[in-house]
Amino acid sequence: LRSSNPVVVAEAKLLFKGLMDELGLPKAEENAFPTDDMLNLVMEWMDQNDEDDALVEGEDYYYQGLEVAYRTSNNYMTNISELRLVRGFSDEDIAELEEYIVFLPPDTPLNINTVDTTLAGLLRADGATAIVTDRPKKGWDDPSQISAAAVIAGSPAPKQLEFPAVAYSEYFLLTATVTINQ
Repeated sequence: LRSSNPVVVAEAKLLFKGLMDELGLPKAEENAFPTDDMLNLVMEWMDQNDEDDALVEGEDYYYQGLEVAYRTSNNYMTNISELRLVRGFSDEDIAELEEYIVFLPPDTPLNINTVDTTLAGLLRADGATAIVTDRPKKGWDDPSQISAAAVIAGSPAPKQLEFPAVAYSEYFLLTATVTINQ
């Protein structure tokens, strides 16, 4: 949701909102805001000013008025657990989003080899599901292959993605178990 390119930010916002709508979020009725407001609360959490840019209060003065007061980060998120601090997000909402969202540094490109069908279906590009359905077993070597594969398969070639796309990752999640002295 943070990038130096305003077009990428706009597309990321639409993708985030679309994912929340697709998953039926927010789940909790007592704290539920419409998805537009939830998106605005996330953006307010990360923006670098103390002025509400949206109709829903999401800046420091709201959080400092809570029984256990705290401040917004005014920086991009690094872990999905940070959503627990953002007004309106329940543990159930975060658990649903965890499968689809990772927070990487701004301007990190989208890896076309890790996109699943849910995410591909939310991308606003013609034929974007071809990213997954036509993906070779060993993955794409280059994003330009997607259009060529779609044409060969008789599908419409996808419109250029608004996200910077690559066929590799620079960030990985490693889950490991270490056994010592056994």
